[in-house]
Amino acid sequence: PEAPRLAVYPEDRCGVINASRIGAGADAKTTQERLEKEIWRTVAFIAGGVNSDEPCVVKTVLSSADLDTLPASTFSPNVAGKISQAAKRLGLARIERTSYRAACLQGWAPPPTNAAQKAIWESVNPR
Repeated sequence: PEAPRLAVYPEDRCGVINASRIGAGADAKTTQERLEKEIWRTVAFIAGGVNSDEPCVVKTVLSSADLDTLPASTFSPNVAGKISQAAKRLGLARIERTSYRAACLQGWAPPPTNAAQKAIWESVNPR
């Protein structure tokens, strides 16, 4: 596999831009414009520009001890919403594990494939 276009290490205040991938198939002017944008994106990532002002894990962390000061151990609702929107654009779907009965009750269960599922299906969806 090819090296990534951008690798960011915010804790080390470092980013690596793969100019070969960014410029692949483009003329010099387009490559230059892409690199300028990617440089600013890198600065935003390593300098905390994409951090959240809300209490969550998306804060600047410069040392392991900084993790101890974070007020939350997961994303804030606002950040989670942004991730969800981006995931949809990327074709990612939410995976939820639950019982077949719960899936039937929520209306998204696939048709039954065995006798146990059929009994559940029929108890939830009486004719």
